[in-house]
Amino acid sequence: MLHCPQTPSKKAKFIIWEIALISQPPCTISYRVENNETSKGCADERITWVSTPDQSPDLQINAVALGHDGLYSCQIHTLRNNFQQEYSFHVIDKPQCYLLQYFSPPEVTLVQGENRTAVCEAIVGKPVAQIFWTPDGDCKMVTESHSNGTM
Repeated sequence: MLHCPQTPSKKAKFIIWEIALISQPPCTISYRVENNETSKGCADERITWVSTPDQSPDLQINAVALGHDGLYSCQIHTLRNNFQQEYSFHVIDKPQCYLLQYFSPPEVTLVQGENRTAVCEAIVGKPVAQIFWTPDGDCKMVTESHSNGTM
């Protein structure tokens, strides 16, 4: 839940959320008090008011996803003042990890003097996964960026 500035709701004239997602065009969600009128210019149906905006100006994101990374700004306009709260929202995603064995058979008995290669991959994590081998050895780390912000 993202909170708007605390102001007496009876004094608010206009409430607007400006949302600039990293992966989509900017959009707004607004409420005009005098008309009891809401406007939603965001295509993502998961971004909604917590309840009705006359009860709470706070925003909620249902089923948060990587695409919700971005800047969120709530503005409450009254006759005398304007109040603003900004958030830089970052979604952290657990990587999917598995061990690839580039040899056959999948169960290996190491014999002194033989070389084997094992590769550990962590896919679509954010932030980038930390991979450790025990015991330490000849390890190479490769990081690839994806268009959705994962590594």
